[in-house]
Amino acid sequence: MKRIVAVMILSLCLAIAIGFAYGQEKKEEALVRFVLPPPKEVRLNKPVNCTAIASAALYEEARDMEDFKHNKLSAYIKKGTDKLRLWLDNNDLMVQVRDEKPDIYNVSGYRNGFMVAVHYGGSVPALYSISINEKSGFAIWSLIEPMFFPVSEYPFTQAVYMQCNN
Repeated sequence: MKRIVAVMILSLCLAIAIGFAYGQEKKEEALVRFVLPPPKEVRLNKPVNCTAIASAALYEEARDMEDFKHNKLSAYIKKGTDKLRLWLDNNDLMVQVRDEKPDIYNVSGYRNGFMVAVHYGGSVPALYSISINEKSGFAIWSLIEPMFFPVSEYPFTQAVYMQCNN
C-alpha cells in the first residue's frame, strides 16, 4: 500500500512538473566557438582592411507576413562574411563596406592603441560603432537599428568580430 501511495505521489509530481515545463517558453543556450587567427598589430594612420571572423544578430524573423504575428525573437551566430575598409580623415574614421560610399564615424576615444568611433544615421535613426585594438588588430563592429527595415517594426542588432590588417 505504501508503495502504491509513493508511486501515485511521484506520478502526480512528475505530471505537475511536465505540465509546468510544457507551458513555459523554452530557455535555450548555445555556445559557439571560433578559432582566432594570431593577433597582428595595425596602425590606424594607414588604411586598414578588416575581415569578419564571426557575426551575431538578434531580430524578429519571419518567412512571410503571417509569421510576424507570432512575436518570436531569433538569435544567430555564424561565421562572418563582412569586410570593411577603414581610414582616418582628421578626427573622423571613414568606414567603407564593400564598394559602397564610406560612412563617417566620429572618433569618440583614441588612447593607448584603443579607438572607438560612432556613426548615427541611415534611412532610420540608427547607431553604428567600431572599437579596435591596434595592438592585436581585433575589432568589433556593432549595428543597432530601431526597426528591421523594411518589413518589421521590431529592433535589430548585430555585432561582428573582425581582424584587421594594414
